Amino acid sequence: MRKTILVVAIAIVSVNAVALIYATTEYGERVVLYEDGTWELLGNEMLTAKDTPIKVLKAELKDEATVSIKVKNISYKAIKAYRLRFIMFDDFGTELRLPYASYIMQSLKNFFHNIEFTHEWELNVRQATSFYAYPIEVVFEDGSKWLLSSTEEEKIKQSIEAIR
Repeated sequence: MRKTILVVAIAIVSVNAVALIYATTEYGERVVLYEDGTWELLGNEMLTAKDTPIKVLKAELKDEATVSIKVKNISYKAIKAYRLRFIMFDDFGTELRLPYASYIMQSLKNFFHNIEFTHEWELNVRQATSFYAYPIEVVFEDGSKWLLSSTEEEKIKQSIEAIR
């Protein structure tokens, strides 16, 4: 009986422990391995949940106070607005506290499937030398919404920590 309980307990712990595995390829690229056998390259383009309707293609600092984000609609619905979360770091890798929790782009026209948009935001954070952006909310033209779950957001934050 004790052996059965021990085997069950080990199986439960093992299942929970393999949710995300971070690895480095022979070429030095960081990847995340999922329990379903799939993998993704770690980088700005990966910092979205698997079911997100938009994908961050490029995120860069234009100058000391401007960020530029290129996103793509990967859903089959027209998007009216979206909200991104920014996480910014200084030269030492210390996360900078931003005055706002998220940044919004709204009143989008013709943001259909496979369309890409680049938007810029002015920020009051002048010490930032690197940052990551990921979608947390999308509003479709039909009135429906997509929201990033707290579990998926935690996975994204773990991905950021793994490549820092």
